[in-house]
Amino acid sequence: MVSIISAIAFGCVPKEGPNCHTGITINNQSDKCIYCSWSIQYPDSIAGAGIVEDPDLRFLGGSTGKMYNYSVGHLACMEFRYSSFYKSASSVDTLMFYVYDESVLLNNDWGDVVKNHMVLQRYDLSLGDMRALDWTLSYPPDERMKGIKMWPPYGSK
Repeated sequence: MVSIISAIAFGCVPKEGPNCHTGITINNQSDKCIYCSWSIQYPDSIAGAGIVEDPDLRFLGGSTGKMYNYSVGHLACMEFRYSSFYKSASSVDTLMFYVYDESVLLNNDWGDVVKNHMVLQRYDLSLGDMRALDWTLSYPPDERMKGIKMWPPYGSK
């Protein structure tokens, strides 16, 4: 019985591969410390309450790191976010990805951040977008991202 439970518990960890990406690589090309979050509640305008308490969502200026996808406490493929389960929950195949300035989050109440839409960048990403970007996002957006739906629009800063 113990071996069956162990096999189920440990056999469910996906392997990174062409059809399974366990996270999104973040390339912070700015000099700011940023926090990142995502949501599938499209077209919600903002997400990420409590992100300052999570050091895995913090990326130093000039650094590259990875945000991992956990589903029900287990590492899961990002493609799962776009699966029929999530599509039925939100009726769309869009993952909204948010970038926040650390100083804004530390110096403002979350309610003010939401009310005043204090986001550095928002990307609205389809599964096709993520595949084309090889599951790597940059802030500020780079040339590879100019065709991605985002706010503020590419090149407007």
